[in-house]
Amino acid sequence: MTSVTINGIHDVAAPDPCHIVDLTIRDATVDCERLKGIVYDAVVDHRATQQAPFGEHYLSLDDGSVIGDYRYGWDHPEIWIADIRVAFLMHFLEPGRNIKTPYGLVAIPEATVMPRRLAGLKYESPY
Repeated sequence: MTSVTINGIHDVAAPDPCHIVDLTIRDATVDCERLKGIVYDAVVDHRATQQAPFGEHYLSLDDGSVIGDYRYGWDHPEIWIADIRVAFLMHFLEPGRNIKTPYGLVAIPEATVMPRRLAGLKYESPY
């Protein structure tokens, strides 16, 4: 059975509220290549908006160290039907709400201090 875990969310300096999300998918059975199907329904200035992951970096399953940037997912499409760990940026997250994935909803935890292994990840505008 497929499981999705948010290992942590971490504040990142950005023009709008933004976090790095460290997420693991185990026993993937649906190809969610390049994070399609992962969305967050945010409310920004009293209006609904859907937020999508961006600026992804792929992480090792064992220690969560960075093994590649967004190009790694393009160069290794087989990772999307297996166990995968990825860090990505997402705007306007609110702890206690949910991120939608192809495998169901995942609760957003409180933000924690950025681990050293992710310190090199910086905000890059998706626009």
